[in-house]
Amino acid sequence: MNATPQTNGLRRFFLFPEMNRRDAEAQRKDPISEVVIGFCIQIHRELGPGLLESAYRECLCYELSNAGLKFEREKSLSVRYTGVLTTNNRRSASRSMTARR
Repeated sequence: MNATPQTNGLRRFFLFPEMNRRDAEAQRKDPISEVVIGFCIQIHRELGPGLLESAYRECLCYELSNAGLKFEREKSLSVRYTGVLTTNNRRSASRSMTARR
Protein backbone atom coordinates (compact mmCIF):
# COMPACT_ATOMS: atom_id res chain seq x y z
CA MET A 1 0.00 0.00 0.00
CA ASN A 2 1.56 3.28 -1.10
CA ALA A 3 0.14 6.15 0.91
CA THR A 4 1.23 9.71 0.42
CA PRO A 5 2.60 11.60 3.45
CA GLN A 6 -0.62 13.61 3.51
CA THR A 7 -2.69 10.42 3.65
CA ASN A 8 -0.47 9.02 6.41
CA GLY A 9 -1.03 12.17 8.44
CA LEU A 10 -4.79 11.86 8.07
CA ARG A 11 -4.66 8.20 9.01
CA ARG A 12 -2.66 9.00 12.16
CA PHE A 13 -5.12 11.75 13.05
CA PHE A 14 -8.09 9.40 12.88
CA LEU A 15 -6.37 6.40 14.47
CA PHE A 16 -4.75 8.32 17.31
CA PRO A 17 -6.79 11.50 17.94
CA GLU A 18 -5.76 11.64 21.61
CA MET A 19 -2.10 11.81 20.60
CA ASN A 20 -2.79 14.77 18.34
CA ARG A 21 -4.67 16.66 21.05
CA ARG A 22 -1.90 16.06 23.57
CA ASP A 23 0.76 17.16 21.09
CA ALA A 24 -1.21 20.27 20.21
CA GLU A 25 -1.53 21.18 23.89
CA ALA A 26 2.21 20.72 24.43
CA GLN A 27 2.98 22.90 21.41
CA ARG A 28 0.78 25.71 22.70
CA LYS A 29 2.78 25.70 25.94
CA ASP A 30 6.12 25.87 24.12
CA PRO A 31 6.61 29.21 22.30
CA ILE A 32 9.66 27.93 20.40
CA SER A 33 7.57 25.11 18.90
CA GLU A 34 5.05 27.67 17.71
CA VAL A 35 7.81 29.69 16.03
CA VAL A 36 9.30 26.62 14.32
CA ILE A 37 5.91 25.38 13.13
CA GLY A 38 5.17 28.86 11.83
CA PHE A 39 8.40 28.83 9.83
CA CYS A 40 7.53 25.39 8.43
CA ILE A 41 4.12 26.58 7.31
CA GLN A 42 5.60 29.73 5.78
CA ILE A 43 8.25 27.73 3.90
CA HIS A 44 5.71 25.22 2.60
CA ARG A 45 3.40 28.00 1.42
CA GLU A 46 6.29 29.67 -0.39
CA LEU A 47 7.81 26.55 -1.97
CA GLY A 48 4.73 24.38 -2.32
CA PRO A 49 4.63 20.59 -2.14
CA GLY A 50 6.76 18.04 -3.96
CA LEU A 51 10.33 19.09 -3.27
CA LEU A 52 12.95 16.94 -1.62
CA GLU A 53 13.18 17.12 2.17
CA SER A 54 16.62 18.72 1.85
CA ALA A 55 15.14 21.81 0.16
CA TYR A 56 12.70 22.41 3.01
CA ARG A 57 15.43 21.65 5.58
CA GLU A 58 17.78 24.27 4.11
CA CYS A 59 15.04 26.90 4.17
CA LEU A 60 14.16 26.04 7.77
CA CYS A 61 17.82 26.32 8.80
CA TYR A 62 17.94 29.72 7.10
CA GLU A 63 14.83 30.92 8.98
CA LEU A 64 16.06 29.56 12.32
CA SER A 65 19.42 31.29 11.87
CA ASN A 66 17.78 34.59 10.96
CA ALA A 67 15.59 34.33 14.06
CA GLY A 68 18.69 33.84 16.21
CA LEU A 69 17.62 30.37 17.37
CA LYS A 70 20.34 27.84 18.11
CA PHE A 71 19.89 24.43 16.51
CA GLU A 72 21.83 21.39 15.33
CA ARG A 73 21.50 19.81 11.92
CA GLU A 74 21.01 16.06 11.66
CA LYS A 75 21.71 15.46 15.33
CA SER A 76 22.65 11.89 16.15
CA LEU A 77 20.31 10.00 18.43
CA SER A 78 19.67 6.47 19.61
CA VAL A 79 16.29 4.82 19.32
CA ARG A 80 15.11 1.58 20.95
CA TYR A 81 12.57 -0.34 18.91
CA THR A 82 11.34 -3.85 19.74
CA GLY A 83 14.40 -4.59 21.82
CA VAL A 84 16.88 -3.34 19.25
CA LEU A 85 18.94 -0.21 19.85
CA THR A 86 19.72 1.79 16.72
CA THR A 87 22.39 4.47 16.92
CA ASN A 88 23.63 7.28 14.70
CA ASN A 89 20.19 7.74 13.20
CA ARG A 90 21.14 10.46 10.78
CA ARG A 91 20.62 10.50 7.08
CA SER A 92 24.35 10.86 6.43
CA ALA A 93 25.54 8.17 8.88
CA SER A 94 25.52 4.45 8.60
CA ARG A 95 23.29 2.70 11.09
CA SER A 96 24.52 0.29 13.68
CA MET A 97 22.23 -1.96 15.65
CA THR A 98 22.73 -3.83 18.90
CA ALA A 99 20.33 -6.18 20.63
CA ARG A 100 19.08 -5.28 24.08
CA ARG A 101 20.41 -7.53 26.81
